Amino acid sequence: MGLYKNLKEALLTPNDVTTLKLKITRGELPQELFCFTYMEELFLEGSGKLIPPAHFEGFENLKRLTLRGFDLSDMIHRLWEIPNLDNLKIIDGNLTRLFLPLGQYRSLRFLTIKNTPLEEIPMEISLLPNLQELTVIETPIQKLPVGLLDLKELRRLNLDNNQLSTLPDWLKKHSSLKAMSIDNNPINDDEKERIEREFNLWF
Repeated sequence: MGLYKNLKEALLTPNDVTTLKLKITRGELPQELFCFTYMEELFLEGSGKLIPPAHFEGFENLKRLTLRGFDLSDMIHRLWEIPNLDNLKIIDGNLTRLFLPLGQYRSLRFLTIKNTPLEEIPMEISLLPNLQELTVIETPIQKLPVGLLDLKELRRLNLDNNQLSTLPDWLKKHSSLKAMSIDNNPINDDEKERIEREFNLWF
């Protein structure tokens, strides 16, 4: 069992593949990926629009998925079909909307969105009831959805390098949140003083 960085080599012993890191040049997932039924971690890097597959059969053991550099506008709503996904990272890609179809996605505990044009965190974030860590950094988001209050397992919230100018009062009511970072947001001095006083955060 181990890490592979070459698809052809991985296909020689597919049952040994637990981690796969690939660069892909076409805008679709290689069908061979679904042969690795013991794969737990997948890292894909590329560019352009990523076309969703017909199904995700064969990804039943996949727990950690990183997608770097892709346009995910046609793909994001399909990622929730991966049944046991625990950790999803979207980095350096084109993602303006985090689309969550109706339903609850109980397996996901860690979500990272970094350096994308994401316009907002949707109210539907509440559909991730077991989310423990949410990292949304280097995006243009300007406000937070009250749906964060419904995330009863949320422990850590990283909102560095966005366009937030304030923190809403209702966030103080979050019962499980233990750590939060909002560095490098356009927050004026008066608001910083309020946040330091009321949220015990320091800049």
